[in-house]
Amino acid sequence: MASDGGAQNSTEEDEEIPTEFECSICMKLLLEPVTVSCGHTFCRACLQKSLGYRGVCAVCRAPVADGQGVNVLIRSIVSERFPRALARRHQEIEEELRATENAADEARRREASGEAGEEAAAAATAGNDGAGAANAAVPVLPLVEGLDFGGAVLLPHSVAEVELRTEVEERLMTYALQGSRRLGAVDGRLSGAFDDAARPLGVCLEIQNIQRGNTQRPTTVRLVGKFRFWLVEPPQVHEHGFHLGRCEAFFDEALPTADLAGSSGDSQPAATGEDVEPAPPSTSEVARAALMMLEEQLGHVGHGGRHMFLQHFGDVPPAPAVGQPTTSAALERLSFFLLGALLTDSAERRRWLGSVDTRGRIEHCRSRLETAGRRPVLNLPGASSWMSPSQSAFGSFALLIAIVALFVAKALGIFERGGLRGLFQENEGSMHDALAFGQLLR
Repeated sequence: MASDGGAQNSTEEDEEIPTEFECSICMKLLLEPVTVSCGHTFCRACLQKSLGYRGVCAVCRAPVADGQGVNVLIRSIVSERFPRALARRHQEIEEELRATENAADEARRREASGEAGEEAAAAATAGNDGAGAANAAVPVLPLVEGLDFGGAVLLPHSVAEVELRTEVEERLMTYALQGSRRLGAVDGRLSGAFDDAARPLGVCLEIQNIQRGNTQRPTTVRLVGKFRFWLVEPPQVHEHGFHLGRCEAFFDEALPTADLAGSSGDSQPAATGEDVEPAPPSTSEVARAALMMLEEQLGHVGHGGRHMFLQHFGDVPPAPAVGQPTTSAALERLSFFLLGALLTDSAERRRWLGSVDTRGRIEHCRSRLETAGRRPVLNLPGASSWMSPSQSAFGSFALLIAIVALFVAKALGIFERGGLRGLFQENEGSMHDALAFGQLLR
């Protein structure tokens, strides 16, 4: 038995890979091989990374177009001739994905820890395997009541501008500027009874810019959402009138590695003899589709609309590249960017704010964009006003009726004869006109 085992291990070690089945970039067995127009073949991930620097072949420098498909024939040959080496390659990729995932998770925990430093982040992640839903410690934050601080429900990784209306808010901003430049917007009242079983949800906000006001205009603050948190104890009242609260950051649940690998439909194994139901798109693919439709929306609003969008929301995050790995943290950030960029009501934002389902949030945004088509759904200034073209068909019809009613009122002379009261004091013919106008308003 021992000799058989030794012979088997020796066979695995002796599985030599011919050079024609090695990638010229990583010098390893081809994984998801892609053959470019000049005839050279590379791992798809290696090729995508190379094209990110220069759009030429890494061997002969011939021009190479992006978006090449997997060479199914070579992939089948590699799978049949080198199964053990291929399994080791997949294991290496899996380990790299996990290492990258853990590093990204630790980075966002350190970022959430703020002034607590790396020691607090390490304590928060002690014994943790990188799962995104676990908690991280954060410093004490000055708090404001309501997630709609400034008129809109604030989200992580989204930008908002708010106007300060009270002296307490001015003092709170001064306090935040003297410290970490951060504050928390909490969903609910801070002065009520604290329920440890249903802790208030909040969003940590960082001050990007502040424009001091005067007697004519209020102070305007530009805030960017950082992360979500729960209050862990009753907030305390500061001597300047605002509340201070100790918080605990939380994140979305970690995604499966299959969603992080940046796969595409052509990477699925080919059917052999039987019809194989195609695998559902990965979260990375759903995100790419959503960003493509977002770009179409930006194309419809023109250069002015795009400039306004970039001014309010910043640059559009890059889409997860095909064949390139991403992280749960990056996709969570992208999901909140999409949610903030779309015109949604407060209840809908609150629902997704409390969710830890990254994929569900991205799928919701993609569905919104797909349903809208060419109809504007971007959350640009004035998009939610009564004159917005993004309003519903019923709203547009009601607006049309109101405009027609104004023209009828003008034709009946209501504005020239003292309004409805004067109209009802006219002769019998005028009374008939007033009744007809009343029926029209109904």
